[in-house]
Amino acid sequence: MDYALPDGEAPLLVERLGGAEALPPFVVTTGRGDERIAVAMMKLGARDYLVKDGGFLATLPEALARLKRELATERELAATRARLAEAEARYRLIAENVSDVIFIYEPAKGSFSYFSPSVMRLLGCSREERSEERRVGKEGSSRWSPYH
Repeated sequence: MDYALPDGEAPLLVERLGGAEALPPFVVTTGRGDERIAVAMMKLGARDYLVKDGGFLATLPEALARLKRELATERELAATRARLAEAEARYRLIAENVSDVIFIYEPAKGSFSYFSPSVMRLLGCSREERSEERRVGKEGSSRWSPYH
């Protein structure tokens, strides 16, 4: 997107189109290099800012290739996060529904970060009771030791 458009400047266009969230990723070009303009456009969602100078035609393809790589990385990251969330949900479903005792003890913290419902049934208490004991500082109880 060129900063200086026939019917206004780029910030006005971004605003009229609903902001950066409504726009595809974009690069701003301008004939006048101004750091304030660059910063303002980046805050509005521009992914890069290029000055149309003697090296413009050489830098434009590089900037667009970099943007393409960044977008691919962002899509890959989003897909990986989605797969991780699905895996966590599957494993939580298993842990919440098996009769085996499952807990996560974090030695560095000296505490448990997870108890499966079967642990609560075995110990004869609810999650709420366990949370209350943790809140009031009764962590030393052998009842909660992973070794008993």
